[in-house]
Amino acid sequence: MSSKDKIKQKYNNFAKYYDLGTFLFEILFFKRYRKSLLKEAKGKILEIGSGTGKNLFYYPKNSNLTLTDFSPNMLEIAKKRAQKLRIEANFKIADSERLPFKNKSFDTVIDTLGLCTYPNPISSLKEMKRVLKDNGNIILIEHGLSNNKTIQKIQNKREEKHKNELGCSLIRDYTEIIVKSKLKIISMKRKFFEIFYLIKVKK
Repeated sequence: MSSKDKIKQKYNNFAKYYDLGTFLFEILFFKRYRKSLLKEAKGKILEIGSGTGKNLFYYPKNSNLTLTDFSPNMLEIAKKRAQKLRIEANFKIADSERLPFKNKSFDTVIDTLGLCTYPNPISSLKEMKRVLKDNGNIILIEHGLSNNKTIQKIQNKREEKHKNELGCSLIRDYTEIIVKSKLKIISMKRKFFEIFYLIKVKK
């Protein structure tokens, strides 16, 4: 089984527990991060790694939304959430490294807490860049390597176990990853011991 298939299997297996498992972090951190950044999404919006659809609460009203995820079970929960919220959106199972969309199709591309799980985050960002219009923006909310040396030690110690259990890396440096993907950083804020990255980039 490939690394991608293993990650898909992990998220299919705990899709129904995902919201409960992340509830505390959502309340303490991610709710306000999503609210702050996603209000800036505009035009034709693509969300990659949409998971259970937690971002649906925070998009501007009547947004033109397309949501993708690699896990069918996660995406099914997102569909039900959209129906409950009476939000119209397109849903598509898709690999972040091979998006099924034409070049320059979207005004805004969103990825929240997804880059930590993609086997090749640079390839995923290059795909986001490919489907983004020339004047568009990519909005990212991620968790990764802290600049705090003590936190780094904890992250490095837990990395292997965390990645095996959840298919998610704790130690990715998104500044470096974005530079390697040939994207330009518009803004970047670091939160909570600089573990959380709030980022806007463009071509």
